[in-house]
Amino acid sequence: MRILMEFSYLGKEYSGYQIQPGKTTVQGELEHWLSEFFCSKINVIASGRTDSGVSAIRQIAHFDINEEILLNTLGGRITDKSMHSLAIRINYLLPTDIRIVRMSQIEGDVHTRYDAKSKTYCYNFYLSKIEIPYLSQVATWLKYSEIDIDNMRDALKILEGRHDFTSFCASNTDVEDKVRTITSTSIVRNDLGFYTISITGNGFLYNMVRIIVGTLIEIGIGKRNVSDMKLILDSRDRTLAGKTAPADGLVLKEVDLV
Repeated sequence: MRILMEFSYLGKEYSGYQIQPGKTTVQGELEHWLSEFFCSKINVIASGRTDSGVSAIRQIAHFDINEEILLNTLGGRITDKSMHSLAIRINYLLPTDIRIVRMSQIEGDVHTRYDAKSKTYCYNFYLSKIEIPYLSQVATWLKYSEIDIDNMRDALKILEGRHDFTSFCASNTDVEDKVRTITSTSIVRNDLGFYTISITGNGFLYNMVRIIVGTLIEIGIGKRNVSDMKLILDSRDRTLAGKTAPADGLVLKEVDLV
């Protein structure tokens, strides 16, 4: 039986999502405590991995479990109420910075990694000469008094569509196909004073969003021109793009299945 799990986590204390030997990861915590809870080995397969320090509001994953074990745990019936209660019970075991938001049964051939239709990442940042402690909990602090958001928006629009994003991929990746499609982008400022860059696409390369953000910031502060974005994109050369932005401002907002 296959279970779909929507979960949220704060990434500051983790070495990314994916299990790594000798390191604390989100996947490692989920698999450990789910296996403890069901007294059965559970393998969690998420829609994708996030880097060290990156958070998620709505990540999705699935795991397979013996039907008899699940039914015995639920008291014999799979209902919305029993699955909600199951999530609450497991959350009592998990670290406080990881929470299962929803659990449900799905068809056996649905795969959260291969059937993910789109993902939306958000990058939060704020401007201040002095750090604002509260804002630093949810956004990256940039030590500037002003930045040209209109230029950043114009540059970001250049990336919409289907492109080879080699220039915005970490050089140490082993992925050969670097063509991705970005379907929508935006930059907004909320009442608390921080900005959010949102990017939705069918998939993202290693460090792709953070490199895009780093390049946008350089455009915003006048270090680069808006037109440079297309030159960087077409060059397929990572060395021409900006620095990789810090991980703490990045959050996976949501994932949509086919």
